[in-house]
Amino acid sequence: APYILDANFLACSKSHIENACDKLSLLHFVDFLHGLDARLLEPWHIELFLKKLKMPVWRFTFDSLKHEAVLKNTLAMLKEYGVKIEERVIIYCLYGFKDTPKDAYERAKLVISLGAHPYGMRFQPLDALSKDSHIPAGWDANSLAQFGEFCNKPTLAWLYRNLKNR
Repeated sequence: APYILDANFLACSKSHIENACDKLSLLHFVDFLHGLDARLLEPWHIELFLKKLKMPVWRFTFDSLKHEAVLKNTLAMLKEYGVKIEERVIIYCLYGFKDTPKDAYERAKLVISLGAHPYGMRFQPLDALSKDSHIPAGWDANSLAQFGEFCNKPTLAWLYRNLKNR
């Protein structure tokens, strides 16, 4: 399958990443569906991925405003290598985990201002008995749903429009 479900891929050794990319280059496309850790992204990763992989979308995580500089640096690096942020980048924004609706919207709006597409990832505790049953402090069911719609409806519409033509 062309979906890579390893959020820690960039933490691997250079030789492992190079070997994996050699194998993945045989696929018609590769999608790091769980998102890459922007804190670990280096220029050689971008060079390798652009050379070896057909990546219609670059996905990263942005779980806290304390990582704003990292996000900006990552997007700047991608631009330097010719990646069109507005056409190719989704940023996962965790929400409902040690944040408030104001914090979450601030992150999502920052992502939009940088030209990327936010995708809200609602926090689910490991011991939750059913999906979306957890209501964190500072949130209510309505604010959780509204934030998810704010991020996800436009991003999913954009993703569908762009990927169906590739």
